[in-house]
Amino acid sequence: MGLQCLTNNTTQKCLIAGSLLLALNTQTVNADLINTDFSSGFSGWEAEVISYNYDSDADVTNAGEIFSQYADNFMLGDNQVTLATSSDAQNDYWSVSMFQEALLAPDAQTLSLDVSASLTDAATDLFFVQLRDLSSDDIIDLSAGGSFDISSWAGEMVSLEFGVMDYDFIPADSLTVSNISLAAAEVPAPATGLLLALGAVAAVRRKIAR
Repeated sequence: MGLQCLTNNTTQKCLIAGSLLLALNTQTVNADLINTDFSSGFSGWEAEVISYNYDSDADVTNAGEIFSQYADNFMLGDNQVTLATSSDAQNDYWSVSMFQEALLAPDAQTLSLDVSASLTDAATDLFFVQLRDLSSDDIIDLSAGGSFDISSWAGEMVSLEFGVMDYDFIPADSLTVSNISLAAAEVPAPATGLLLALGAVAAVRRKIAR
């Protein structure tokens, strides 16, 4: 069972079977998502690239901490990362994705992010941005960008996953994910709780005085 990606109306050819599943199961698990602003490069993240080799007429899959090997496919910016399909004399790098597995904090409330995609053919090419519950394989589709309620998954093992895939043989598609942030549930300040308690005590004392 590999990565379940949400697709548009293209023929399903969902990436990432055994290799990404192996990477998910062997990487170090983070306590909550880390380096979501990419200020530490790609630290904490994993990737997968599937390329079609012209000479062998076959797909080749490479997964893991491989970002330095694919500088044309993974590009960092200010608080953002861009994934792009590409080609060279020997290969068509048609499927590019990355992910991070983490244990959500018990008070996790919302996940926010911005998403921008450019596809050479919106009818055939596709991109996905999703949060996956690793225990149930349930998915929250984040591809529209915005703020999403993840409170029901607080304390669960999840994988934040995004990628772009080319199916029209024009490998010039891209996906940019930026401003990823997690927000915790608000807890009343201790001072507020103390004031409420004091008010309750005062009300009881007035009642007794009567």
